[in-house]
Amino acid sequence: MGLLPTTHRAFTDCLSYEGDDVMKSAKEFAAWLMDRFASYNGVYLTRSDIAELTSRQSLRSDFVRDVHNELMHFGRGLIADMRNDKYYMVTLGSTHWKDVGDFYGENRAGADESHSPVNIASSSESGQIHSLANGRGR
Repeated sequence: MGLLPTTHRAFTDCLSYEGDDVMKSAKEFAAWLMDRFASYNGVYLTRSDIAELTSRQSLRSDFVRDVHNELMHFGRGLIADMRNDKYYMVTLGSTHWKDVGDFYGENRAGADESHSPVNIASSSESGQIHSLANGRGR
């Protein structure tokens, strides 16, 4: 096995618990993540990192969900990539999308085309969109 990238090596250098041989709960692991990485953005862990840190032989989706739920108390979350190989600790947003602007729900007279609401019903592809939305598309 080759050398780990510097950022990953620095990350794994601080991976320690007291009593490493005991399986960690989701609540304990979330608290540990916040203790170590609260001031960092963009931290990720691999599947094997989490299994090793929590003294688990395998990583189940219900454990990841429980860690995510515990992190939500701190305004953070744990999300997986498509293959569940990497888990990203992210900061959760606090702004509702309608507070930023609801361009799709507004009927603004005189709005230019680049910002006007999309009328799906008049689209030539509306049948395809409807089929895709109902799971009968491509």
